[in-house]
This record gives sequence, structure tokens and C-alpha cells, in this order.
Amino acid sequence: KAAVDLDVQPMEEDEPMVSADKLTELINSMPSGYRTVFNLYAVEEYTHKEIAEHLGITESTSKTQYRKAKAYMRKLISEELNLTVRE
Repeated sequence: KAAVDLDVQPMEEDEPMVSADKLTELINSMPSGYRTVFNLYAVEEYTHKEIAEHLGITESTSKTQYRKAKAYMRKLISEELNLTVRE
């Protein structure tokens, strides 16, 4: 099953959190291709093969869109919470 690991590390000892509403807002702000693949893979737990078949794209494109979506989310979350992001 899919597991979302955004590799975000807090700068402070206390770990700030993003509310569910804010997370939804951030996901909805993604470009549509990123958002579609992110939701299907991370939320709906489709495989990249299933996503590719469903959307008429290649598995490679699905993986690339997901990778870009995670990077996009890391950036948004880090900006939102003033965090550092591991490269």
C-alpha cells in the first residue's frame, strides 16, 4: 500500500502540525496532474499501474507526477510551518 513520506523535519523541538483543513487546502492548490496522481496513490491507495491504466498515462508518468507532487507538498508545508526540508 502507498505510504506518504514528505521528509519534512521541524526546526523546533516541538513538532508543529498542519490541520486537516489546511492540508486539504494545500493538496487542492497543486497543479491538477500532481493532485490527481497524489490523491489516487496516497489517499485512494491505487498502484501506479492502476493509475496509469485509469488515466491513460504510463506508469513512469504516474511515478514522476507523484514524485513532483510530494516535492510540491514538502515545499508548501515547509513554508507553512517554517520547517527545513531534507534534500
